[in-house]
Order: sequence, then C-alpha cells, then structure tokens
Amino acid sequence: MTAADAGREEFLPPTALESAVRALGADTVRYRFDYVMLPMRDGVRLATVVIRPRAEGRYPTFMVRTPYAVNSIPDQFKLMHTAQFKKNYVLIVQNERGSEWSDGDFGFLTSTTPDAQDTLDWISAQEWSNGEVGLHGCSSTAENQLKLGAMGHPAPCACVPMSSGAGIGDIPGAEGSNGCFFRGGVPMIKTWALWHAPFGVRLRPKLPVNAEGDELSRIFRRYSVAVPDFRDPEYAAALDKATREAPSGEVLPGSADHRRRNRAARRICSRTARRMSSGPSASRYMSP
Repeated sequence: MTAADAGREEFLPPTALESAVRALGADTVRYRFDYVMLPMRDGVRLATVVIRPRAEGRYPTFMVRTPYAVNSIPDQFKLMHTAQFKKNYVLIVQNERGSEWSDGDFGFLTSTTPDAQDTLDWISAQEWSNGEVGLHGCSSTAENQLKLGAMGHPAPCACVPMSSGAGIGDIPGAEGSNGCFFRGGVPMIKTWALWHAPFGVRLRPKLPVNAEGDELSRIFRRYSVAVPDFRDPEYAAALDKATREAPSGEVLPGSADHRRRNRAARRICSRTARRMSSGPSASRYMSP
C-alpha cells in the first residue's frame, strides 16, 4: 500500500458501525479502530474490531461476541455506550467462528467458550488493557456469557446476559415449548430456517492468511460476507412466505395461520375436557 493509498483511506466513508459509535462519543480525535484477525488456540482466526482510546493508558474493556453482523448500536444500548466512551472504555466486537469474516464453522455453544477465553487472554496482555472486562449481549451472545462466566477466568468483572436460553429451554407462559425451535416436540420449520439459513452456511469466502494492517482493514470495512438474516425486512418477508405453505397447500408449523389453528384447537379441547370431567356422564370417559 502506497502513501497515496493511505491518504485516500483516511477519507473513505465510515462504516455503519464506525458512524454509530462516533455518534455516541467514540470520535476520531479520541478513538481509533483496529481490525484484527485474532488467532485461537486451534489456529482459527476470528474477525475482531477493537475500538479504543488513542491516548496511552490502561482501560477497562467492554466485549461483545456475536454471530450477527454488527452494523449499528440498538437504541436501548446507546446511553450505556455513551457513558462508557465518556469514561474511555475499550469496545471490542468479535464475530464468533463461522460468522462474517471469522474462520471456521458456526455451531451452537460449541467452541464459543475456549474462543472467548483465548480472547480474554489476548485482551489482558495488551498494553492498553487494565485486565478488567465486561460482557454484554442478547440471545446466542447471552448464552455464551453464562457458559464463560462459569469457567472462572480472572478477566470478566460483570456480564449482562439477556434473553438467554430462549432457543433451548421452556419459555415462561408457554409450557411445553422446548424453546423457540419446538412446540410440544414438533420442530418449528420457520424458526429453524430463520436461524440456519444465515448461519448454517459452510462454503464462505475467506480472507487471505497473510492479509494484515491496511489491507485487512480495507476488506473488513468495504465488504461483508454475512447473508441476510431475520432483521432484514426483505429477508423476513420472503421467509414468512416460503414457510407459510407447503407445495401441497398444507399450512406448516410456525406460520401465523398454523398458530391461529392451534389456539382454536386448544380452546375446543379445553371445553371438551371440562364437559367430560364435570357432566353427569363423566364416569364414562374416566378410568375406573
């Protein structure tokens, strides 16, 4: 990369994430962006964005590890990040293996804990780190926090796991749900498609092994290999249409029509059960 190229790089439009955090106080005067492919213990490299103060010093770190493409800061978290940037926190956003530019294959709670431990070790060894790390995230990111917190690594000081376990456990008020992916033991095709279409991809572009520095940051900033997910309105609409009906015309589990039919069927069953157990002829339907 020539000096002229470096000069042009400074005037490139900011990425969506850069714009989002700059608006919250991580401006270019105080903060710098480092784009790193961080190697794990098995050689897999994880795409990591380090947003840290330019001034020398040792600072606390706020880490978000996620399978999602991060290109904005949700409204409900903006006050939190604004306060952190005022206090010179480091923000690290890392894509789990198999998501965005991170190497490897994505999997539910598979290598997330050792990867997070390796990342914490790396943070603690940096000259800008004071060794204290906070964890934050929702859904998949939350479940990973709980697992990591049980390992006793010295760096984490706090974690905020939100909506943890929604995909794998019973949901309060929806007994027998078995998480988001099942209803009464029946797999919800739409929900599986919602998750596995974006994250089950195995054939993905990969970064050159020797890409680093300015070349690496240019690739990170200009390109994304994340496929559309459920937060994309066009993708969500297409998924809803594709999973509403089978080719035979039968309504599939997970669609709005199917849920309405299920509710109606439950009401009928409930009324029938009450009649059977309270009417004069109830004994005919009950075991001796």
